[in-house]
Amino acid sequence: MRFFIYIVLFLIGGLLFAVSQAPVSFVLERATGFVPGLQATGASGTVWSGRVENLRFGQQPIGDVSSKARMLALLTGAFETDIRLSDGTILGDARVRLSADQRLTVSDARFSGTTGELRGLIDEVRALNGRFTVDIAELVANRDGCIRANGIVWTDLLSKLDRQLDWRGPALEGPMTCRNGALRIDMAGTGQTGEEVAIEMSVNFDGSGQFLMRIAGADNDLANAASFLGFVQDGTDLVYSHEVTSGET
Repeated sequence: MRFFIYIVLFLIGGLLFAVSQAPVSFVLERATGFVPGLQATGASGTVWSGRVENLRFGQQPIGDVSSKARMLALLTGAFETDIRLSDGTILGDARVRLSADQRLTVSDARFSGTTGELRGLIDEVRALNGRFTVDIAELVANRDGCIRANGIVWTDLLSKLDRQLDWRGPALEGPMTCRNGALRIDMAGTGQTGEEVAIEMSVNFDGSGQFLMRIAGADNDLANAASFLGFVQDGTDLVYSHEVTSGET
């Protein structure tokens, strides 16, 4: 009996070792097939410890990604790895899991960067160069899109508007959820003089998405100044919207 156990352990160890030596490009090919908007210029190393160069999602450069697999997850039919984003526009760490039922799960994640590097925003908004953070407790998706998400997004983008509008907007924060297969982010905050500000973002897995910002309670001076950044009147509110199509650069 003990000999049989040793044989089983030996076979399991051999299987884990064999899988660990597979090139990380093998995993990259499957990941890019799973998320159509995901692309990279190259990959090096093995599944056990590898690196992906110049990762991007749609038009958005992300940077280099290093990974270190959790091999025991293979015993459950899943591939799980810890990743680190570096040398790019977005920095951070996360745990990524691809299960046997073709579900992708991102957990224990924290990313940060500046809005000046976000290609989906118009140049005038990018030029504000605010900071942002994304904390993800769990994000689950499959080939059809986002299934469920639990996270928090924060940015101080609007505090930079004092350069253009003589108005210092509030920091914004809000939840990350899923809606109709898209990743949805809703942030809100209140300005120093009572303006209510809300941002709605929707991101699809093909890299397309929508961005809507609404300011309620703005005075005439702010309304006139905001028009130069592309805001329009919607009743008593100021509204700015922008849409990114799949493959747009």
